[in-house]
Amino acid sequence: MKTELKLSYKPFETDDNLTIKQLDYNNYISAPGMISVLENMVITPLDESLKLNDKDELTFGDLKLGKSTITRSPSTSWKPVYEKLVTFVEIRADDVRAKQIEGLKYFEGVGYCIKIDDVLNEIDARIAEFTSKPEPYIQINWPRVKKGESPVRTILIPNRDYKKITEENVKISLQARKFVKSLNEEVVSLFKEANRSWIQRETGYIDETQIPAREESPINRLREVGENSYLFLQLTREEKPQYKKIVSSTQEELLLSQKNKKSENLRIKVEDQRIFVNLKSLQDRIKNIYKEDIDAGKRFTLVP
Repeated sequence: MKTELKLSYKPFETDDNLTIKQLDYNNYISAPGMISVLENMVITPLDESLKLNDKDELTFGDLKLGKSTITRSPSTSWKPVYEKLVTFVEIRADDVRAKQIEGLKYFEGVGYCIKIDDVLNEIDARIAEFTSKPEPYIQINWPRVKKGESPVRTILIPNRDYKKITEENVKISLQARKFVKSLNEEVVSLFKEANRSWIQRETGYIDETQIPAREESPINRLREVGENSYLFLQLTREEKPQYKKIVSSTQEELLLSQKNKKSENLRIKVEDQRIFVNLKSLQDRIKNIYKEDIDAGKRFTLVP
């Protein structure tokens, strides 16, 4: 068994033609494996042991490690909130199913309706369901890379147990972190950016505001970078629905309709001070809000 693991790379370099050499390709292909080895063999095992240690600060010669507890802020997954709302309305907007659903009311000349309060309560319930709770986690505070510090392009890793908290293990882990950072910056990021620029130049979509039309997307290119070495590049039109905005806009419109007892976009019915909204009109309105709140951009994909 090897007693020491050596990992190294050469920084990515290109020219005005965005040429990719075989060595650059090999470095890029090797990068995920090197990062995975360091994370699984050194970085993660030692970090887990440090988190379990009862000390808030550890000193190893001139190297100090701090430990802090951080609480993640609650965050909402808006896509499932939107999807649940669409399903809720869609089921009730079907006249056949609506007959069997409690809480709906049929008005002559209007169709099946639901109380606005019931829709708002459903939205609130789904937001609560898909909002994470504040969750504390322990973070190990490693020294940051100093400005002007040379990148780490070669690293030697002794084959040992990195779950043990020792000065030597901590120093090796710090070097491993620096190696991963340097590799990502000097190889992975630069390689991807050069190929992104290459396909944008090839296709004419150079400016960030220039986006492929729906009928053109995806645009594919095969690029040879050496003997039996190829890259598959793809430029895709990407449309991102703004789910939070769609749900929020729906809420706001329902609240305004409830307050004014009328709406420009929804069919509203008032009975005994209860404000109803026609389900088909609500279904159509959500679809229109969805179309209005889509951000278009372009996504670059590089394989491998």
